[in-house]
Order: sequence, then C-alpha cells, then structure tokens
Amino acid sequence: MGMNAHTVLLAMLALAAATPTASGQVVPGSRSRAEGSVRAEFLDAVLRGLRPISSAWVDAWAEDDAEKAAGLYARETLLITPEGEQLEGRAEVLDYLLGAVSRIARVETFLIDFDASNNMAMTVERYVLTPSAPASARASGMLLTVYLNDGDAWKIRTQAFLPGSPPGSGGPLRNGR
Repeated sequence: MGMNAHTVLLAMLALAAATPTASGQVVPGSRSRAEGSVRAEFLDAVLRGLRPISSAWVDAWAEDDAEKAAGLYARETLLITPEGEQLEGRAEVLDYLLGAVSRIARVETFLIDFDASNNMAMTVERYVLTPSAPASARASGMLLTVYLNDGDAWKIRTQAFLPGSPPGSGGPLRNGR
C-alpha cells in the first residue's frame, strides 16, 4: 500500500504539530526551535540595532548639537516636548532643539521596557533633564520613543516626554536628589 505525496505531507504536518517543545509551540518550518527563543533573538537583534541611535541621541544633547539630534528623527516625526508642545516634522523638531540644547545641560535616560514588531520598536524610559541654569529645577518623567526602521537605519518616529514621577520612583525628583 503506497502513500501519495499529499498523504505524506499531511502526516508530517500532524507529527510536527504534535511534537512538544519547551513552550509547547513550534515555529513553522523549524521543529527544533521554540517560538519564544526566536522572539528573544529577534528582540535582542532589534535592541542591538537601537543602541547606536539611542547613544547618538544622548551624545548629541551632551555636545549641544541640535542638528545631529534632529537628524536622528524620521522626516515625518512627532515630538511631544517636556513642556507639552506637539511638534510635527523634522524641521519643527530642529527649531525646538536649537533652543533646548542651550537650556538643558544634561539628558539622562534609563530603559524600563522595550518591545518590537517587524520594522517598529518602542522603548519606555525614565528621563531626567538637568537644566543649564543652576537655580532651575530638574525635570523628570517617562519617555516613550517609537522607532521605525526604513531598511537602512532606525529613526525616531514618535517621541513623547511625559512629565511627572515614574511609577515606583517614590515621588518627584528634586534638586540635589
């Protein structure tokens, strides 16, 4: 009794679906790799790809280089500033940054969470902005950044500074703290 190719294919698919893995799921085309490990490798690769743009963004602030910082944003970007202004497009972002780099002496960010799918990624960070004027209070809160990969490089697609205390921080940051 011979089996035709269709029957063999159906039997192989049934066997692959019944083969247990650590997560109980099988990635199509690969019976040996759990979906969770493929996802973890994808997220690791994306995070490694975002590190250069994230570092360049912080470096641009440290160097008071508004043009370098603005070049990291997508052409059709959206930025919600710490002051609550909504800016659209790289030109508006550059105009804002030209004034902001002289008012802000230091930008610090601390990664809290991250996710990615296809050519987009999102980070949630805590930010602290130290002003240039010693008498001014530091600003802090949450920073949401959405990145877009156009095939060549990651760019900042959307960025929102959300003032206030990050969850679990124990309250607002004060000068000297």
